Amino acid sequence: MDISFEIRNEKDDIICVVLSYYDALSLGSITTNPAILSLNIYDVTLWRKSGSGNVGHKVLNAVCKKLMEIIKQSNDTIFCFVCDFSTDVPRRHRDMSPQEYRSNLFTRMFESFARHNDVYDLVNDVNIYEDNGEKRYFHFICSLKYLNEIHTLRDILMESK
Repeated sequence: MDISFEIRNEKDDIICVVLSYYDALSLGSITTNPAILSLNIYDVTLWRKSGSGNVGHKVLNAVCKKLMEIIKQSNDTIFCFVCDFSTDVPRRHRDMSPQEYRSNLFTRMFESFARHNDVYDLVNDVNIYEDNGEKRYFHFICSLKYLNEIHTLRDILMESK
């Protein structure tokens, strides 16, 4: 089941968060591993629905809060974020690519939320691969108990590239 929700910033810009569910049928095309097939894996996409202001830490914190609520409801949930090079993002650090900047932003968002909300049993597993000469960053966020499964899934995905 896909999930989506919207978050507004102070300027009434709307950020849409879409969680696309990978069911066992779609995952079955890349693995037969029963441990992976039993998990709830979601691809997380953030896109601007309206406005042009900065997303800001309050919006990112609200996104993180909602994602953590979902993980608490279903502990076997894994979120996957892919930071690609499809669009540029405003950033002060011009020496970073947009995808590296997004990756660092996701990491800071997760770490800040975890630290301020006493969340110690989740992991943000960051991975980098090259696609047509451009680095892509992808993150798995899940319970520590699924670290082996996400490493297996990461290895499967890397082999298919």
